[in-house]
Amino acid sequence: MYTILIVDDERPAQTFLKAICQKYCPAFDTILLSGSADDALRLMAQQHVHVLVTDISMPGINGIELAQRVRQLYPRTHTVIVSGYAEFEFARGAIQAGVDDYLLKPVEIQSFRQILDRIRETLDAEANNLMEETLTRLLCGEAVDEGHLLLALARRQGLDGLEVTVI
Repeated sequence: MYTILIVDDERPAQTFLKAICQKYCPAFDTILLSGSADDALRLMAQQHVHVLVTDISMPGINGIELAQRVRQLYPRTHTVIVSGYAEFEFARGAIQAGVDDYLLKPVEIQSFRQILDRIRETLDAEANNLMEETLTRLLCGEAVDEGHLLLALARRQGLDGLEVTVI
């Protein structure tokens, strides 16, 4: 199961995107909301976020700047920018920030759902690759990051709350 963080300074937009996630994307079982980029970065320092969905236009740090910071701090986090602007400069900035997708407001339910489904498939593949790579290293007698192995196995089995002690 995955965590998604929705960042928008407009509460109705947060509520709308959250409702789509809850109704159509059950793999995103933890949905966090934030009204600013600064708050979003604080949340991400406390909890692992798989997908960041951010508005482009917010007071202070905008969505593109947030996406750039997240790419630097959390390179495995996938990012979707939601914008009310169809201007090329915004889209180019999003591409340069390495976002996974760029949606225009008003967000169409089907488009948002398809993007999250595609990202979920990518997350599943990444988890499987990590587990396969870690198990292969173990079988070959190579050094393994035990934390990655245990987290990969626990996540795959749906045991996110599992407490494990590495000896």
